[in-house]
Amino acid sequence: MPVGFPSWVNGAEQASLSVMDRGLAYGDGVFETIRVTPRPVLLELHLKRLSEGLKRLDIPVSLDNIKESFFQYLDRYSPGLIKLIVSRGCGGRGYAVPEVQQPQVIIQGFELPCYQPDWFETGVDLFQCTTPVTVNSVLQGIKHLNRLEQVLARREFSADEYQEGLMATEKGSIVEGTMSNLFLVKQGALITAGLDQVAVNGTMARYITDHCAGVMAIAVNYADTITAGDIITADEAFICNSVFGIWPVKSLMGNPVSVKKAGLVKSFQHKLQPLFS
Repeated sequence: MPVGFPSWVNGAEQASLSVMDRGLAYGDGVFETIRVTPRPVLLELHLKRLSEGLKRLDIPVSLDNIKESFFQYLDRYSPGLIKLIVSRGCGGRGYAVPEVQQPQVIIQGFELPCYQPDWFETGVDLFQCTTPVTVNSVLQGIKHLNRLEQVLARREFSADEYQEGLMATEKGSIVEGTMSNLFLVKQGALITAGLDQVAVNGTMARYITDHCAGVMAIAVNYADTITAGDIITADEAFICNSVFGIWPVKSLMGNPVSVKKAGLVKSFQHKLQPLFS
């Protein structure tokens, strides 16, 4: 943890948790990572997803209290990123939820990552991971604390060679990155995986489909299957999240992907610029 950004637990500075915490034992909780430089990016979408996760897991915690602590932390420390973690709190050895729950709201601050400018301009190189992503209909879309699939997928590639790895379902359809959502551009329309296929409903992806595409009069098509061939032959492709915004894709496993100086990807980047400036 960088000096100057302490951790808070339930609104007070604290750097440790009980070894009996269910977030540690079972991944029993949810989290959000929010860019806050120069201001909180897509905060309402993050809080909406956090609230949905708490509802699905039936963790009794006040969203208003979380927001209050969030802004207090932001005002005091002014980090580049804030990570919100909510665990169910302590419990016994087994899976049964304790009768009296004491959720733990954890806030951590981090510096904003240093990304290479050319990743934004000329694009990134992607790896195709072999670790599949599975979608449980009960957990689909939320950012729960068990992210072992993404951990294993991220181990497959080196950051020196690839900036992100793509993950496919067990049926072979590429649906998302380890930390991002994937979009293709074909014949002036956006193509992305169906919402029922992705493990995490990305906030930036939702902003692009539900706001930007509508304002720009761009059609959004949800594909049942996306293959490596679809990506390589697309007019353009990009990955996105709420921390770095949009990166064009310039290659997949060394196979070139078209990056246009004045294409639709650049138009979306321009549309998002006010969020990051």
